[in-house]
Formats: sequence, C-alpha cells, structure tokens
Amino acid sequence: MKQLFLTTLSLVLMTGFLGTQTSCSRAATPAHYTGNQLMLGSGGGVTGFATTYYLLANGKLFSRSSRDTVFTFIGRQTRANTKRVFEMAEQDCAIKTTNFNHPGNTYKFAQWKKGEESYRVTWGDISETVPASYPRLYTSFMTMLPISETLH
Repeated sequence: MKQLFLTTLSLVLMTGFLGTQTSCSRAATPAHYTGNQLMLGSGGGVTGFATTYYLLANGKLFSRSSRDTVFTFIGRQTRANTKRVFEMAEQDCAIKTTNFNHPGNTYKFAQWKKGEESYRVTWGDISETVPASYPRLYTSFMTMLPISETLH
C-alpha cells in the first residue's frame, strides 16, 4: 500500500513538473510572450525570404526566417543592453507614432509589440528617406547578435 502511494505521488509530481516546464518554455518564445518585444530584420530580393530577430524584454534573443516554423534561441542580452535598445526604439525612433512603410525590392524593418499592440516601420525604397534614427537602431541591434547568426 505504501509503495502504491509513493508511486502514485511520484507520477503526480512528475506530471505537474512536466506541465510546468512545458508552459514555461512555451511562454518563453516570442509566440507566447506577453511582455514587450522588439523585432528587427530584413527580407525581399529574388527569394522573398525574411529573417526576423526578436528581443524580449527579459533579454532573450531569438531568430526565425520566413521558412522556419519554430523560433531559434540565440542568446541572452544584459539588462542594460535590453533597456538601451528598447529606449532607442521607443524614444529616439518614436516607433509608436512613426508612420513609415516604404519597402523596396529588399527591405529592413523594426517592429515593437506588446500583446495585441504592435507598431512597424519598414524601409528599403531608395526614393524615400527613412528617418535617420531607424538605421542607427538597426545597426545597434545587429551588433548584439552572434556573428554566426548574421551570416546566413
């Protein structure tokens, strides 16, 4: 009887632990994250593919190309770097109030998101002048990525 009780208790605890692990890992990806996210990337050209890099407010970095179905965890940023980049997007770039959507054959973009609220700026059309703060944000963001990530 005691053995049956211990076995049952072990199974219940393991099931609870695995359920917690699954829900935590799901919440940790950009698809299920409810905090602030900053996404930057590029795309277009002959293939039309896009690559997006995601920085979550908790400092986790992910990538995903338009060909992928899952996010790839690529590292973690320091609290200071994360705060700096979010402040650049929110204050210097004023991403929530900038209305600029001028992609070209190839394009770059910056997007801020929290829950259902989302703002995106896209540039690449050579006949349109992108606000100067966006290329600086893009360059600053890309320097946070491991070199191996930016080569594909």
